Amino acid sequence: MCSLTKRQLLQILVISLMVHLMALNAEPVFSKEIGSTSTYEGHFGQRPQVVLAIAWSPSGELLAVGRTDGIRLYDVTGQEVNSLETVAIDGLAWSPDSTMLAANQGPYGHVLILQIPSLTIIDTNSQVITTGGTRKAPLSWNPNPNIRVLATGAFDEILFWSTEDWRQIDSIASAHEDEVDVLKWSPDGTKIASGGTDATIHVWNFPSKLHVAALEIRDEVLDINWENNTTLVIPDVGDIIFWDFLADQTSTYNDMSSFYIYDVEISDQILATSTWEKAVVIWDRERDASQFISLESNGGQADIAINPDGKSVTYPGSNGSIVTSEVLPVIAPSNLTAVPIPLDKVRLTWQDNFDTETAFHIEWYLNGSWTEITTVPANQTSYTHVGLVCNKNTQYRVRAYRQSDNEFSPYSTQVYVRADNCGPDKIAVFNMMDTQARLFTTFSFPPRPPDLGYIHYWVGGTHTGQWFMGDWNGDGVDTPAVFNNGTYWYTNTPSATATDWTQINVQANEYPVVGRFDLNIGHDCLGVIDSILFPPDTIVFMLGYTCNLTGGTSPALSFQWLSAILPNPTYTGDYQFASGDWNADGIDTIAARRSEYIAFTNVAPGQNAEFNQAQYFGNPYNGQYPSLYGNLVAGDWNYDGIDTFGYFYADGNLYWRDHLEWNQPISGSTTFPQPFGMYVIPTTWR
Repeated sequence: MCSLTKRQLLQILVISLMVHLMALNAEPVFSKEIGSTSTYEGHFGQRPQVVLAIAWSPSGELLAVGRTDGIRLYDVTGQEVNSLETVAIDGLAWSPDSTMLAANQGPYGHVLILQIPSLTIIDTNSQVITTGGTRKAPLSWNPNPNIRVLATGAFDEILFWSTEDWRQIDSIASAHEDEVDVLKWSPDGTKIASGGTDATIHVWNFPSKLHVAALEIRDEVLDINWENNTTLVIPDVGDIIFWDFLADQTSTYNDMSSFYIYDVEISDQILATSTWEKAVVIWDRERDASQFISLESNGGQADIAINPDGKSVTYPGSNGSIVTSEVLPVIAPSNLTAVPIPLDKVRLTWQDNFDTETAFHIEWYLNGSWTEITTVPANQTSYTHVGLVCNKNTQYRVRAYRQSDNEFSPYSTQVYVRADNCGPDKIAVFNMMDTQARLFTTFSFPPRPPDLGYIHYWVGGTHTGQWFMGDWNGDGVDTPAVFNNGTYWYTNTPSATATDWTQINVQANEYPVVGRFDLNIGHDCLGVIDSILFPPDTIVFMLGYTCNLTGGTSPALSFQWLSAILPNPTYTGDYQFASGDWNADGIDTIAARRSEYIAFTNVAPGQNAEFNQAQYFGNPYNGQYPSLYGNLVAGDWNYDGIDTFGYFYADGNLYWRDHLEWNQPISGSTTFPQPFGMYVIPTTWR
């Protein structure tokens, strides 16, 4: 039996990912190709131009590109500023003030000193020379404006040139046992690091030239960069080594030895490398996440550069062009919260997880679709929205936006809130015989002035059956619906003379239920619970429902398996069902009653339910009226965002609890006046 180490598994995973991305020719998050593409006449016909060196000016305003046909100079928008046709340029170094550029003519080993932006050659009598450099010329301009020195490599030596008169002013002989491959000054200009084909890196003080430290790696040194004045970043085959030479400590970053790394660039936010597999690999240092970009470069050893913004990378494209890619995607805001403010406001707050967004875009779910409310400026992390509707579960989401590349972040998680301007749920009572309705507006009887206590109207004699109240069109207003023989009829008219009844067929004809079964739908849904007997005496249930109330009379149904609930013979009595939001997640789920017990689930419709919550409600009449079974109702009686249970009896008595604990005292009771006899159906409304 073969076992793999964690490192080997990581290598296999990374290789697989690279192959997959390269096969798909993966695009960067944001990219912009600039520069002309062209070819030249080679020994074997037309050959593509190749980018050999890339360097941003210290000012961040200009980009120099060395190619097989000379130099191209671009501004930050990608517009070509100037060009110089010459032999291949395989090394570039900027002066600290961005007014001059050193460019190595690869075939000759001569360094051109160019005036910027004209690219006029400054006469140096061809004194400045380089030799060596496996990948690019060893060439580095001291970044300290007070130390006017350019360093070049010549075989095993380091040569120092005055940038005032271009004389050689000093050297370090036998700096390496073999050729000097790469040179890089420290950020403060007081030290220079050299790497050679002898697989060693040396650090030297300047101008004393005293040797400070040395490090040996596995293969020749192809690049060096500085994280700070004491720490070097070095590619070592497929590893990236951080070397604190003062403390003589090394650490390895993202060890992936399947890659051969040619170039390494670093900023506070990202670490970027180019690899033998013709790819750019970028690590987001803050989030410890990586991104792979396959190259179309015609050269195998790609030079790359981190842009002045510190979060994008420039690398070779095809036939002499270059590509700038945004490598830090906009990060979504998190921890979005919504707090209602009386009477019709909500306070939204979120966490800003990105440094360079331009704005935040805020959306809410309205009438079945997401609609943008407004935008707020960068770094703002709160907004108060005015205009919530009573009884309406309103959803919100936020995303960040970056103007530079017109990129949006993913959305935050969604939150919902219910308007705080309409109070707790109330009882609505329908007469089964003549379709009268009384919508009670208070639990206090006699009502406190000026409250009349109820709204009384006729719902029309056309339809009879089991009555409900619900918001059927997302306007926040509860209106009636009636179920009979597998069919619902509902109206959106909050009037005593409603005539616009819409028919919805749900096929089954047992236990109707209505509720907010889909958080992405801005209104209540219609459903029915059907049952089947499994011998000898097990009854199982299934919910069928639709939230499509405008697509025809027989819309497709969604289903939820409810299984056996309060089964025989442990529990007895007729089944009653209700729906409600038992955990304040904005989604209504099912509860079932048998006699003194209620079982309920928090599993949303669309998934198999598990009835692992229960409450012993008892018989509030305490045996006075054992023949009165009562009706199960559910509502948010105390407006804490959580629905709880109540029993409504035909004589007008309501007993309720404002909690879901197993067996605690009844929270309250009241008696509703009976306007029209004993044949009533209770439901809740808001």
